Amino acid sequence: MIAKIASAHGRDVAGLVRYLFGRGRSDEHRDQRVIAADEQLEIADGTRLDSPADWPRVLELGCALDDHRLAAGIEPAGGWVWHCALALAPDERLTDGQWAEAARAVVARLGFDGSDGRAPCRWIAVHHGPFSGGNDHIHLAVNLVRGDLRLARPGRDRIAMSKLCGELERRFGLRVVDGRARRGLPGISRAEIERARRAGPTAQPERIVLARHVRAAAMAASTEAEFVRRLKGAGVWGRPRYGVGGTTEVVGYCVALPPQQGRKAIWFGGGKMAADLTLPKLRANWRPGGAGEALAEWSAESVRVTALGRGELPIEDPGAWSQAAQLVDGARQALITLPPDDPRWTVACRGAAAMMAVLALRIETERPGALSAAADRLAWSAQDPAFSPGQAGLAGQQMRRDVGAAVRIISQAARARRWRPAGWSSSSPPPCWPRRSPSCTSGADKPIRPKPWPTGSRPWPASSLRTPRGSGAPTDACPSSAWSTWPPRWRPTSTGWPARSSAAST
Repeated sequence: MIAKIASAHGRDVAGLVRYLFGRGRSDEHRDQRVIAADEQLEIADGTRLDSPADWPRVLELGCALDDHRLAAGIEPAGGWVWHCALALAPDERLTDGQWAEAARAVVARLGFDGSDGRAPCRWIAVHHGPFSGGNDHIHLAVNLVRGDLRLARPGRDRIAMSKLCGELERRFGLRVVDGRARRGLPGISRAEIERARRAGPTAQPERIVLARHVRAAAMAASTEAEFVRRLKGAGVWGRPRYGVGGTTEVVGYCVALPPQQGRKAIWFGGGKMAADLTLPKLRANWRPGGAGEALAEWSAESVRVTALGRGELPIEDPGAWSQAAQLVDGARQALITLPPDDPRWTVACRGAAAMMAVLALRIETERPGALSAAADRLAWSAQDPAFSPGQAGLAGQQMRRDVGAAVRIISQAARARRWRPAGWSSSSPPPCWPRRSPSCTSGADKPIRPKPWPTGSRPWPASSLRTPRGSGAPTDACPSSAWSTWPPRWRPTSTGWPARSSAAST
């Protein structure tokens, strides 16, 4: 159950009542009925007002909710209509009696019912069918002007409603929202979504991208100093949060992506990205000690100031990727075989999230895809507030070391090089690229670069590229059928390279 409270107090309670009992913006309202109401309105729970003949009664309810304020001529500057919607998941339902119980619990919790000795407020709860997404819900409208004409001030109402929704979830056997169970990930704000949309069609909110960077660096690192070095190497800005009274103890951190020109960096603390990315929880997975080295790295702006660890050096071993694949498969098997309540499952899930994150950062550099989605989903599943590394035992520690090794290999292993013809360099064309015919006097030495090869393969092995640059024909090692992908005027013939025609020259 979630509670969505209007961001500002309204000024027309009668208009709100007309909307709740009306047809809706897209004729989506149906079965309009009163769930519960203040006793001063003199209407029974469950009264249906869903036909045109009931419209005079709807208008009467709107007037009854506000007539005492109108008679006194009071118009509070900040508005006087408190509006809240209580909604369930699409596959959940409550009876009208349970909804009435929930509505009265809200009114009592926020002090609208007069149980605290003050005059009560007038209110009504309305049910008019599910949302377009199938979510069953009710609306609660309250006139904040009390019967004695004093204004009710429901301070911190969102916090109070969050706690109450958690109680109602347990009372009615509903699904507990992950945030109240201290699970899940922090939500993305509307401002972050709009900022990402303005950045480009493939951009993602910075909070999500930063969480992948931090998760990958933390899993690959064995010390705090190495963690900071890896963040710097990935181009992530970081700054420490020092303890009270000095700059000798780092108690937290925040990170940001380099901003676009003319914009300010948006900083996120570890806890704002995920509960398991706070500095104390990250430190529980690293080797103890090295506080001085870590402090030096945190204090430096963007340059590594301490020596690189062995795990940070480039890996040129051709079998490194095979070893990483075996370690990844071990984490996958752990996710399949271990029960979710086993602490080792949480270790495997966090490790898998880090592995998917580092793969996404290396492969999906331009457009987020399946790897990015898998990393985010695994990170969401890995949130367990009751987990501590000691619960996993020796097997969990070994699994964490294996996962860290896999992430280090993926991070440090040499990238697979794109195929280039033998002799290729960035400054000169490869031997198989033809030069202009001598008959073409302008730019005789300028190479003509053909269209790129079709994606996925090359017409012959790189070892067989033996065609000379001049006017020679293809050799036996380079069959003439291999030139079928070249434009006709660039294909060699049995007598040599074709001369460029005057029409082609123009």
